Amino acid sequence: MTAAIVLIVAGGLLYLLFRTKHVLFIKLLCDGGLEWAVDAVQSEEMQEWMMKTAAGRFVVESLPGGLWSAGYVVASVPYTRSDRTGEKLLWASVIPCMGVGSEIMQYYGMLPGMWDVRDIVSYAVPWIAFAAVEIYREKGDKEREEEAGART
Repeated sequence: MTAAIVLIVAGGLLYLLFRTKHVLFIKLLCDGGLEWAVDAVQSEEMQEWMMKTAAGRFVVESLPGGLWSAGYVVASVPYTRSDRTGEKLLWASVIPCMGVGSEIMQYYGMLPGMWDVRDIVSYAVPWIAFAAVEIYREKGDKEREEEAGART
């Protein structure tokens, strides 16, 4: 659970440090009476510097969503009591699917924001990595069970 919290906080810090006050996350903080804290940590010079390169734009615009998605995937694991891989994958997919869905809705103008394929990748990669590990683990478990059955 600590890893999930670290991922979620890291995504929030990237937003807080490098995004403008027009982003919903920052607006909520300011409306909640924390504008003084936002002003204390934000630097227009740093924001402009980060946006000069493709890597910087990815870190500012897409990575936070990916970190939040990864945080949710990691946090969902202890709450999935089932040993069935399909059930674990289903529960772990909720936030990544919502992120991808929101990007698709932005593309069609159904949701405000700017559609970006990098955001889709950032939301999807944590779930894909988790799915690959779970499927590989399940396959290994089945092979070990078959070997144990063959020995008896």
